[in-house]
Amino acid sequence: MSGPCGRPGSVGVEHILHTHADAGVGTARPAVVVDLFRRGVGAGHAGDGLSSLVGLMAKAEA
Repeated sequence: MSGPCGRPGSVGVEHILHTHADAGVGTARPAVVVDLFRRGVGAGHAGDGLSSLVGLMAKAEA
């Protein structure tokens, strides 16, 4: 079973994003989660748990 950044998790989150959009519900929050999962996969965390994404959520320096 893949971690939340892998196929099952990211596909599920993307489904939520598309469902929100199709229903006319705001997509800002689900889009942030989808972006985070995509960045996690890009950073090599596809098989890791959700906690592996904490470092990607760090506030960018101004």
